[in-house]
Amino acid sequence: MKRKRCRKWFNNSGKAKRAKNGKQVLRSGMKGVLLTCDNGLENHCLAEALQLFKEYTAVDCDSSATVSNYVNLESAVLYDAIDQCVNSLTVEKDALYAVETGVKNCPFVSCPVDADPVKLVNKIMEDVSNGVRASNRLIQRLLPVEITCHADVDSISDFAGKLIRLHFSTDVSTITAEEFSYAIVYRARNNNCLSKEAIYDRINEQIRLNNNKFKVVLENPKHCILVNTLKNVCCLSVVQNYYDYKKFNWNQIQLSNKLKEEEKKTE
Repeated sequence: MKRKRCRKWFNNSGKAKRAKNGKQVLRSGMKGVLLTCDNGLENHCLAEALQLFKEYTAVDCDSSATVSNYVNLESAVLYDAIDQCVNSLTVEKDALYAVETGVKNCPFVSCPVDADPVKLVNKIMEDVSNGVRASNRLIQRLLPVEITCHADVDSISDFAGKLIRLHFSTDVSTITAEEFSYAIVYRARNNNCLSKEAIYDRINEQIRLNNNKFKVVLENPKHCILVNTLKNVCCLSVVQNYYDYKKFNWNQIQLSNKLKEEEKKTE
């Protein structure tokens, strides 16, 4: 008769299996891109995003690169190899890698220390808007994240203040009235402990302390402060062209392009 294995053996084996996943956990002090995708397709979405980001970071390093360097994502890697590729990623200081958020349909890709996720996403959205990029399979939205912090009001206020001082000019003479507009875009996922109003109040206070000329404009503002809370971590960034690029929604930009083409044909 076989002897039963003790519960401790099974518990330890479970921990080892999870450790082999290869993904880091989303935590404070990270930067990257928060993605959204359809239910159950997180790993496939990550593989597509990693391929996409590697193309753009390679283009940024080579000034002689042209549009022909881009790979058509219609001929993506076979799905049966995607999981293996994602899980075997090596975490390096200067590499793109997948991060576990603990929130369904919201995978995260961490960027190298010297990378600028806002510029990366803006370049991708610009190419999608101009028809340079082929249609994607799985990625819905790409939200740049300049810094992550603990999801509490004080931490969010402090880190948002640092980004505001970086992006919001204090010299009134150098910017136009249109550039004084901003909006705060807040979204909580798997977190119902934070007060939306408290976050708005604290971030608005940080902006007033930096330059009280800036005013809230809800319709197509110059600056958007993105505040995305995932469980106990908050993702922060300050972006422009947020509404021009359909809230950084790839599919919506392409739909808008198609409608414009149809309008031209009917003229």
